[in-house]
Amino acid sequence: MPNLQIKDINSKNISKNVLYKVPESMRIQFVESHEDKCERVFLDYQLEDEQFGIYATEYRAPVIKKGIKTTDIIACIIDEKQKNIYTLVADVKSNISSFSDDLSKGAALITVIKEVRDFSEQIEDGLLHKENFLMYHKNEGFNERCEMAIFTRNFECEKFRDAAKYIEKLLYEDSEKGQVLAEIVMKRNLMRYKGEENGFLSLLNKSCLSRIRSLI
Repeated sequence: MPNLQIKDINSKNISKNVLYKVPESMRIQFVESHEDKCERVFLDYQLEDEQFGIYATEYRAPVIKKGIKTTDIIACIIDEKQKNIYTLVADVKSNISSFSDDLSKGAALITVIKEVRDFSEQIEDGLLHKENFLMYHKNEGFNERCEMAIFTRNFECEKFRDAAKYIEKLLYEDSEKGQVLAEIVMKRNLMRYKGEENGFLSLLNKSCLSRIRSLI
């Protein structure tokens, strides 16, 4: 990887925004600490001959402007013999179903739209960062399989599906007949977010959503 700074990994001392080379099979622990809790994700690199791994947390490609977000985890396995790359771009969230069950109350729908938009943008930006260091291999004919993931304590798929359906109901009904005043007002407030409901289904269908198993 010419002109790319990459360090050999020490699993006990991992810094943010550094690309690490994983030369052999090992378990890497990602930890995100808060005042009252701690999330842990364990990544098991199982490497074979002529394979090595790359690992980074909150990596920002030097050629990408500062306004672009970062993801918690970028993990790769590069098979130099078969010319294949497996990539995982993932973020860790305590709870991504924290909006109200009653979507007609307050700003519940606006909250969930903004949450999904934030998750989607963060993952998409993570994909930009990893392209910066994988382009050397891709130029040499390597094929990549990339997965996106959110690791979370709490995720309720149905809440997101219900939100998407409710937004469609409010925005795409032919008339306001039969809608109560609160729904009419909500519909008008939602017009600027028209089309955002597709992000819900994209989050559910394109991302791998896994519960964090090891928590303190």
